[in-house]
Amino acid sequence: MIASVEDDEETAAFISDSMATVRGIYEELTSSRERVQKIVKDSFCIFGTSATSTTDFGLIQYEEKYPNPGVHYTIANQLLSGDFVIDSPWWISLIIAVLLCFGYGFASKKIKSTSRQLVFGGLLEGSAIILLLLFYIITKIYIGVAIPAISLAITFIAITVVNLISTSKDKKFITGAFSQCLSKEVVDEIVANPSSFKLGGERIEMTAMFTDIQKFSGFSELLNAAQLVALLNFYLTKMSNLIMEERGTVDKYEGDAIIALVGAPIKMVPFSTWPDRSDVPRSAARPLRYMDRYVTVAQGEVFYMTEMLASLEGLERGPAGDTSLAAAFSVAQEMDEDQCIVVQETEYTGAGKHVNPQLAFARKNGIDIRFGDPKDETPGTNIILPAHPSLIKARDVDIDHMRRSLIKNAIASVHHAPTKQDMEFLAQEVQRDVPYVEKVMAELKK
Repeated sequence: MIASVEDDEETAAFISDSMATVRGIYEELTSSRERVQKIVKDSFCIFGTSATSTTDFGLIQYEEKYPNPGVHYTIANQLLSGDFVIDSPWWISLIIAVLLCFGYGFASKKIKSTSRQLVFGGLLEGSAIILLLLFYIITKIYIGVAIPAISLAITFIAITVVNLISTSKDKKFITGAFSQCLSKEVVDEIVANPSSFKLGGERIEMTAMFTDIQKFSGFSELLNAAQLVALLNFYLTKMSNLIMEERGTVDKYEGDAIIALVGAPIKMVPFSTWPDRSDVPRSAARPLRYMDRYVTVAQGEVFYMTEMLASLEGLERGPAGDTSLAAAFSVAQEMDEDQCIVVQETEYTGAGKHVNPQLAFARKNGIDIRFGDPKDETPGTNIILPAHPSLIKARDVDIDHMRRSLIKNAIASVHHAPTKQDMEFLAQEVQRDVPYVEKVMAELKK
């Protein structure tokens, strides 16, 4: 071809260049075929489209309508690689569900709060799902989570319903059983906090009251049985009502005698939380109006303070007068040196027994007297004198609880909805604002 156009140099050059280009293309095609042959040797090749927007059938180079290859090469890849997912039997999920439900049921007996039970159930279910996922990743064995998850949810609902029914029955039983011999406030406290009443009891400071009818044995001989029963019923009813109105608890009756407790099971500071308990309307003594802090001291601290002041001042006085000074001594340790504390009321006379005879009397009656830390003192068991003045530490009483008690007592003493003036009065009583009183009243209604 080149020889036929020898005379036309331009054409001959064009043909020569074109042939060189074709030769290069041919050589590249041959080389690429060899490379592809090496790559696909002993392999399966599937051609086609697999985009997510295509249908199960699509257009390929060879046919107008052909199944898309996505599923095919996925299956082929699993077959060749041996990467299979093993589905476990259904009864394995059932066993896991039973174990989770029993575990949750056992734990719910220890967890009394419904919200905490819900949190624990969520954590338990989440942990189970994570463990099953890790098990699948490691072993490629799939264990269904639907049965355990649904079973645990049903167990939570069932336990919650049973607890609500049981709690309602317990409250009705407690209310019916104790309302005949305890004040309404005491019954409400038992219903609201049943866990606070536990076996073994609790050591607290309280007041025991013993009453009986003077010369009862003598004049009872002058009455017949019916008159005697009527007299006792009248007397015991009146006295019991008075005790319960003061939020006391009737412990027992012994003939004409009444044994009552004040300060248990409800702990209170009577005239602070109920200043109108007397028959004087709106009593002038309103402690919580002026009280920012309420502290108590141990008996050993009071004895120690009495002897210390007697040694410093050379004046003996009874320990009843030095209770406030013992508390003031403790509070003063928390203050700066340039601050002062004023004790409003104390005993500045020589009245009262000396410390030593009182401690000797206590020791004679089995009370352990020793030096140490007064915080370890147990009323009725020991009296611990401070080993050093720095150990005199007053214990704070929850004054907010006292405020709430005052509001509760005030509401119980009236038979109408509190007016705006009542709300403002209560706010002044507890040194708080009206929204605080409204919040406490709303919580008391729950």
